Amino acid sequence: VIVEVKTRKSNSLVEPEASVTKMKQRNLIAAANFYLKVTNSQKEARFDIIGITYLKSDFSVNHIIDAFYPLIRSR
Repeated sequence: VIVEVKTRKSNSLVEPEASVTKMKQRNLIAAANFYLKVTNSQKEARFDIIGITYLKSDFSVNHIIDAFYPLIRSR
């Protein structure tokens, strides 16, 4: 499982999960592919996002399982 963790103050205009852009997803997918290749792993990667919103001592956690998938390009 590859996990991207984002935090924001609760008075932020954007939820933390929304800041995982397509570019960030591509970078995470590339890093996972490299890791799996280097370690000679036959396993598949799952991409989760954990968003943490806080204000002082109050916080909430949102765990999105299978938040995005690598695109499969056809030839």
